Amino acid sequence: MKVNYEYTNQDIMNYFDVANSGGIRYSKKNNVLVIISFHRDDNSSPYQDDWKERTLYYTGQGQNGDQELTRNNKRLNESKDNHTKIYLFESFEKTKYIYCGEALLTGKVIEATETDSKNNDRLVYKFPITLQNEQYVIYDDIIRRNMNKKEKNIRKLSDKELQRFAVKKSQFNHDFYKETPEKTSNSRVVLSRSYYRDPYISEYVKKLSRGFCGLCGQCAPFKDKNGEPFLHSHHIDYLSEGGEDTLSNCIAVCPNCHAKIHTLNDPKDKEKLLKNVSERDEK
Repeated sequence: MKVNYEYTNQDIMNYFDVANSGGIRYSKKNNVLVIISFHRDDNSSPYQDDWKERTLYYTGQGQNGDQELTRNNKRLNESKDNHTKIYLFESFEKTKYIYCGEALLTGKVIEATETDSKNNDRLVYKFPITLQNEQYVIYDDIIRRNMNKKEKNIRKLSDKELQRFAVKKSQFNHDFYKETPEKTSNSRVVLSRSYYRDPYISEYVKKLSRGFCGLCGQCAPFKDKNGEPFLHSHHIDYLSEGGEDTLSNCIAVCPNCHAKIHTLNDPKDKEKLLKNVSERDEK
């Protein structure tokens, strides 16, 4: 299997000779463990895996009640002593599994308190699984899409539920920082897709704005160190969606309106921007 490639569940079963379900799958024949980190966006999964650089703190098996160091959890915990190879996958979409590569249990298991699938507090185990190569990366737009969907569902929680989850995560992070002070934040290696914006066009539409936002019509919120009004150059049809880097598709907007445009994607805002560009270019 190739790192960064996408595979099906059937591919995994055939290649490693493992079962067709579960986050931890063991092959007695090959003495291997296939670990799958599911990143569901509907908050239905009780598992909360966290990356710290190239180490995944993987939540053990068992959806309800306190987890135990038995069966596959025990196999994972004893994988180094038993020379059991570990192969890691991530799944952001149903039926799609991205191969991360071979991994190794690199530290002691951490105990934490989280909620199970019935929203009851329970003990879970976090296994530090570190990738053994530098090849695996993931596009940041996959992470962003997944996070946006999660945040959308989190907003549906009651204040009490939100407080409960936030307190639990805060406590885990606090305990983790105390045990591993050299790793102080959740982080992972990603690939960014950058879209080239011509600086001549960007600067010219700002000059054409005369310091006023193309959407709300208000003056720029402040001036930069060079005394120029601080505005963003915005592409009405996004470059990421095939929009052209042209003057007719570009207008200067204030940071607040820029955030509003990308957050709401309101057709009325787009209509207003197109009208303002047309009127600007007629002058």
